[in-house]
Amino acid sequence: MIRSGSLQGFDKQVLRFSANPIFLLQAASINPAALRDPEILIPYTSVAEVLELAADACQLETFGLEMGNKQGLSTLGALGLICSQQASLGKSLSLASKYAHLHAHRASINVVPYGDMLLIRFELDLPQTQKTEQLVQLSLSLIHRIIQTMSGFSWRAQKIILCQSAPKTSFTDLAKKMNCPLFFDQEFNGIVVLKSVLALKPKPDDQLLQKHFQEYLFDLEAKYPNQLLEQIKHSIRSLLPSGECSLANVAMTLGLQSRVLQKRLQAYGSSFSELLKDTRYKLACDYMQTSQMSLTEIGLYLGFAELSIFSRSFKQWSGLSPMQWRKRLVISQINY
Repeated sequence: MIRSGSLQGFDKQVLRFSANPIFLLQAASINPAALRDPEILIPYTSVAEVLELAADACQLETFGLEMGNKQGLSTLGALGLICSQQASLGKSLSLASKYAHLHAHRASINVVPYGDMLLIRFELDLPQTQKTEQLVQLSLSLIHRIIQTMSGFSWRAQKIILCQSAPKTSFTDLAKKMNCPLFFDQEFNGIVVLKSVLALKPKPDDQLLQKHFQEYLFDLEAKYPNQLLEQIKHSIRSLLPSGECSLANVAMTLGLQSRVLQKRLQAYGSSFSELLKDTRYKLACDYMQTSQMSLTEIGLYLGFAELSIFSRSFKQWSGLSPMQWRKRLVISQINY
């Protein structure tokens, strides 16, 4: 599974070439509502499929690269803001890598030293029958764009390397637009950067970042007008898989200080720990009821480091272990 936020900008990219984004999403068994709510979880294989369909419909072999180059920190949702506030790009990359792994269990990002260079290697564990060229393009382009956004747009990676065959049409203009050389027919997929990039302090374009998160807050207000508790729950859902779901980070995503958020919660007769527990419990039940995710995967999505911790917590909430709860659900469905 993967957050639907990964499809940010998909509709605009497809419409540029007079194709129908809704038709393409439905053809890949993705509910078009995924474009309106970035927190919806959708199958990773469906994202791979819809990107391939879009590349064919638009007759654009570099569809994923171009789409990823228009994404950025906001694609990560609330965690994008937190990444931009880290002390170094190394720490920001570590958080972003962890977030990507937890939201897309079939993907892995590994940073490998290579002399005075670093290879940010991207790998997918999907069935060999699944076409993934566009998904790899999108992923590498997004990683590159995030580093570029936080390093300043004059920053330049040494190169982006891809296993897939070179496009039949010229990609020179795209490489210029990305400010990065593109190499195809390589042994693996990744981005080569100078090792010194890890020590840089993130310095994203403040105006662009402010615009991204003004839009985030605007969307929150549009979904939950004057409903602070629902807005907080939304931010909690966004941050849970990252392991960074703290009061301070949730407050940051809402443009508030921690103490201000605490006071507002007190006025509602609630608390952060109570909302965190309620949100985790509801999500756990939803995931076990509507998906085939393993209990380990569900625990990770809820921000638990280990299955045993998730199991103990769930039993405190419901009186049943997750395995017992899911078994009872299956029995009730069979009887129904």
